[in-house]
Parts: sequence; structure tokens; C-alpha cells
Amino acid sequence: MLDTKPIQIETNETNPQVKVKDVALTPEMAEKLKGFLAFEKEASFVYVPKIFRDVKNNIPKDFWVVFKLTTKDGIESAKAQDKIGFWDAERTKFTTTLGEYRIDILSSHIIGWKNFMDVKGNKIIFDKNSDGTVKESLIKLFPSDLQIELFEAINNQSKLSEEELMGLEF
Repeated sequence: MLDTKPIQIETNETNPQVKVKDVALTPEMAEKLKGFLAFEKEASFVYVPKIFRDVKNNIPKDFWVVFKLTTKDGIESAKAQDKIGFWDAERTKFTTTLGEYRIDILSSHIIGWKNFMDVKGNKIIFDKNSDGTVKESLIKLFPSDLQIELFEAINNQSKLSEEELMGLEF
């Protein structure tokens, strides 16, 4: 038989014998709880594409392309599920909009870069629109592989290790 009594949560106010203990979040515990901790408001982090960090490529840190990114918040993460794809009215065709969504996320979550160059070695200067998004003319220069990697970095809040950050300037 199913118990239908309401659940009562005890707190210090309802039960003085319940002890509430303050705890400090360690990096190890934060990693275990990833995806279940509250978003850091307006958090930003630096990200370097994997090709630069790969030891076998032996690229000095002075040449690394460094992107400054912001994280998505809870509402953006939820709305992402709506934007990724949808059925037509008759439910006969499923349309995905992942490419368009990826571009939206990149333009609103890249807040700077350093050492980003074109194939001729010309530095690409970061610029944004009045609403804070990256100019479309710059986003057009991003190859698909770079778009996907940066998109995943934003979604996963991929942060560099202490070793990778050492000596890195932005």
C-alpha cells in the first residue's frame, strides 16, 4: 500500500536537534557534482583549442589562440533543447537547427580572443556589435571544427588545467 502522507522536511526551526553544517566545496567534489551545482553568474573562462595544447604538436604558448568565453545560464540551457530541432505541423519531418543555434551561442558567448589569425598570418581583431555579440563578419571566419569545439567548450564549461594556464596571458 502506498503511503500518501505529506513529506515533512525538518530544519533547525522545526527541530532544534537537527544540526546544519556548513561545508566547503572542494574541486574534487565540484567535479563529481558537475551539472548539479548552480551556475556562476556572469562567469568567464579562457579556452585554447586542443590542437594548440596537444604536446605532440609542440606549439609554444606564445602562439596559442586564446578565447575568452562565458558560460550559458540555466534558462539558455533549457531553451537550447527547443532550438536544436523541431517537428513540422504534420509531424512528418524533423528539422534540426544545430548549426544556426551554434552560431547564436558563439556570437553571444565569445567575449574576446588573442592570437586568432587567418591563413595568411593576419591577426583577426575582436569586435562586437552594440548588443555585445560578436560581429557576424568575424563568426563567418570560423572553420566548422573550431565552431564545434568552442560550442562544446561553452556548453561544458571546459576549463584549462593549471599547467595549461601557467604562463598563458590574456
